[in-house]
Amino acid sequence: MVNDDSGYVLLRDRRSGQRMEFNWYSEKSPYWVPYTIGEGLDHLEIRVRSVPEMLERVKKLGIPIATPKLWNREKVARDFAGDTELQSAMEDEVWSSPPDHPHRFRVFYIQDPDGIFLCMYDHPDEAWDGPIPDHY
Repeated sequence: MVNDDSGYVLLRDRRSGQRMEFNWYSEKSPYWVPYTIGEGLDHLEIRVRSVPEMLERVKKLGIPIATPKLWNREKVARDFAGDTELQSAMEDEVWSSPPDHPHRFRVFYIQDPDGIFLCMYDHPDEAWDGPIPDHY
């Protein structure tokens, strides 16, 4: 819903019924506060059916993949400067868990216009309509 004073988007999980609401308020609204980019929010994670399929879809829409940008932080670059294997992984669009990980996953990131990272992830070995994973 959107009007001159506010707007919101409500996301609801199809099985659990859990909801996440995103709100926006204009300066006319009694709930308005000045917006500070990020406001401490680092990223949101969204489980998708297939990371490779979603990655292709996102690219077709012209949305840049931001996964390598996560490493463009001074402390991270300094801490991992000598790790050549990790240096190579830092350039990948998709990160995958090691093959022996008990709950295999794949992830990639995009960014919204304010710079907040949105993580798209999947668990390719777990049924989409099975139990909702409580692990990463």
